[in-house]
Amino acid sequence: MLVVRTESPTDTAEVRDLLVAAFGQDDEAELVDLLRLSPDYIPELTLVAEEAGEIVGHVMVTWVPLHLDGGGRRDVLCVAPLAVRPDRQRRGIGRALLGEALRRADAMGEPFAGLEGDPEYYSRCGFVVAGEHGLRLPSPTVPAWAHQVYLLGGHDPALRGRITYPPVFWALAATGFPEPVADEGPYAVPWLFELAHYAGWIESVTLSADLGRAVPACPGWSVGDLLAHLGTVHRRAAGWVRSGRCPRTVPAPPPGPADGAGSGDALWRWYADGWRDLRDVLAAAGPETPAATWSPWEATLGFWRRRMVHETAVHSRDVLEALHGGDGGPGPDGGDGRGGTGAGDGYRRVHAWTVRDEVALDGIDEVLRLWLGTRLGDRCDGDGALVRVAAGGRVWTVGLHPGTVEVHDLPTAPDAVVSGAPAGVYAWLWGRAGDAAVTVEGDAAAVATLRRALAVATG
Repeated sequence: MLVVRTESPTDTAEVRDLLVAAFGQDDEAELVDLLRLSPDYIPELTLVAEEAGEIVGHVMVTWVPLHLDGGGRRDVLCVAPLAVRPDRQRRGIGRALLGEALRRADAMGEPFAGLEGDPEYYSRCGFVVAGEHGLRLPSPTVPAWAHQVYLLGGHDPALRGRITYPPVFWALAATGFPEPVADEGPYAVPWLFELAHYAGWIESVTLSADLGRAVPACPGWSVGDLLAHLGTVHRRAAGWVRSGRCPRTVPAPPPGPADGAGSGDALWRWYADGWRDLRDVLAAAGPETPAATWSPWEATLGFWRRRMVHETAVHSRDVLEALHGGDGGPGPDGGDGRGGTGAGDGYRRVHAWTVRDEVALDGIDEVLRLWLGTRLGDRCDGDGALVRVAAGGRVWTVGLHPGTVEVHDLPTAPDAVVSGAPAGVYAWLWGRAGDAAVTVEGDAAAVATLRRALAVATG
């Protein structure tokens, strides 16, 4: 006999195992763990399905913001996730869970419950396309047909606007349908989701952090300064894409604790609004779409997608180091993931700093060819020594000469070699990791010259 009931604290481990089995990954389990700790958690709308004493299904309904047309906001309901154990699927368990959750939501007087999902399944449960009821997409990358709502008894047709997600969703990149990607090449990476992952992670961990904390990787900066810098970069890039030219001015960030004014909330919200707007601008057209850039060889939206991921990913490591003392700090395996005290924390267990190989390799190419190769110019003071950089099966040979930089992949014998895993080389080149992150062979002086040149080019 199937029993649908409210989840209890003793169910947590079994629910986690079910979510991992149902989705084949940890992201949804991490999302549920984080949402339970967040202010958006609704205990009476977090349900399990039990059969013969075993949990075979789970559904969670939480609050998300609806930004109303004409101003203002209110919280509405979002179904995420819904899961059934693989060996119990196609037996009506999901519909039973969803039905009970919606019945309880209706009794609360709520207007609707939204979700992203397969309309073939959810339409049979009474869900309809959200856009037909004046509810706009959380992001342009979410297909209109995937954004759906179930209208409840408290529905008011005048309730219209844009549903957005709390930072925990973005931090795990666990929301939204995957953006179209190519079979190979730079566009095989879902860059917009990588941007949301890193930008959302920064948003979540700085929610109640001490923004006055020093950032070791950026001497003289506080975490608040870093948020102001990153928010400015995001706005500058969005303005560049919109206008087709480098903007002459960018709105100044609001003062934060590091400036001796304010509580930090205004700066934090300014940062959060900025990366979301950037993501929408970059999602408005395909990556091959022409766009003004500062790259000598690439003038497309794809350039900005990748450039903004690298900017944000590198600074996410800076934030983690500032709040927790390094990339080995609190992450998905436990600990306080937002710089708070731990007890009752809303955003625990986010992630330790990591970057996927494809992103790291693109970032290595960018910092060597674009930053070092085109921006150092006559500031280069090398003696012509060649340093080969190797990671993930790719190689770059860098020559630093008086006033000139060469970067190529020819099989020229180098004076030194720097090699390692893509993420380690990526962090090393951006000055975010020491020599322990890579293997250095050959002329140590040539390698030291390369590190100094990179610092100048990217500074």
